[in-house]
Amino acid sequence: MKRAIVLLSGGLDSCVAAAMAREEGIELVAALNVFYGQRHAREMKSFVEVAKHFGMEPIHLDISPIAQTIGAATSLINTDEELAMDRPLSSMTAHVPRTYVPGRNTIFLSLAQSVAEARDLDNIVVGFNAVDFSGYPDCRPIFVDAWNHLARYATTRSYIKNQPIEVLAPIINMSKASVVYHGLRLKAPLEKTWSCYAGGEKACGRCDSCRIRWNGFAVNGQGRDPIHYEVVPDTVSL
Repeated sequence: MKRAIVLLSGGLDSCVAAAMAREEGIELVAALNVFYGQRHAREMKSFVEVAKHFGMEPIHLDISPIAQTIGAATSLINTDEELAMDRPLSSMTAHVPRTYVPGRNTIFLSLAQSVAEARDLDNIVVGFNAVDFSGYPDCRPIFVDAWNHLARYATTRSYIKNQPIEVLAPIINMSKASVVYHGLRLKAPLEKTWSCYAGGEKACGRCDSCRIRWNGFAVNGQGRDPIHYEVVPDTVSL
């Protein structure tokens, strides 16, 4: 049985990716969460609860000093910049949005690969999604393919044993409705997840992430989102 570390944000996508990897017979050993100085730490609670649900060792790394260097480039770190609200889906994917964090997934995969190599794990499971996403270049299949090519030359495990650590992205080509469907089918703890960029007591319902998530539950009769919202998103405008 192959063994894996999961890049687990506490959000919907990484939770469902973990559930799908487990269904495929992957042993989920550890969950890695990285705090990079984002405007809220609400996801941390969800990360701990989801990791516990799957029986994974929770590993949290704090690299928040990087926010001092890159914070001005992204609204997820710069609290002086207002988050984009109430945007239709077409606007979310037209350009790379201000919620994109420069190099984030490259940094995350580097850290996960280090842990995986140190613990002799076979895979890194990620919740990257290139369909219902906010236009992030590092959520696409071409990025994952490029990383896996790099990984063949980056570790002792690959160099000596020809056993590279492979990134698995089980939901990368799914619509959000399909992600929700599989989460419900696998009884993943969707009620414990958090997707909102704002980080209040309730999900704001207005940021890009909330609107994409809500739409995933709303369309095709996939059930009602089990988390609570300050404002119920208008799915018609998506």
